[in-house]
Amino acid sequence: MLAVYGSLEGIPVRGSQWQVPSLRGALGLAASLEQHGDEVRLYRELARLRTDAPLPQRHPEELRWDGTPRQTWRAFCSRWGLARLSERPHRWRDD
Repeated sequence: MLAVYGSLEGIPVRGSQWQVPSLRGALGLAASLEQHGDEVRLYRELARLRTDAPLPQRHPEELRWDGTPRQTWRAFCSRWGLARLSERPHRWRDD
C-alpha cells in the first residue's frame, strides 16, 4: 500500500478505490484502517526517528558507556523474574 500510495494519507479511504493488484481483502483492510486510524498514526509517530529533539552539548568522553551496574541489574532481573538475563551483560561497571 505504501509503495503504491506513498503515505498513510495517500491511501484512499474506500478499499474499492485501491489500485493494488496483488492485495487481497482490501475491503477488510480498509475497514480496519478506518477503525484503527488513530492508533496507526500514533504507532507511526512512535516509530519515527526524531531529528528535531534538542541535544545537550557533551564531550564525547561523557557519552562513553561504562558498563552495567551489577547489583542494580541483578535486582531488576530478580524483581521481574528474568533469571536467565541476570548474567547477560558483557561489561560490568565497577560498583
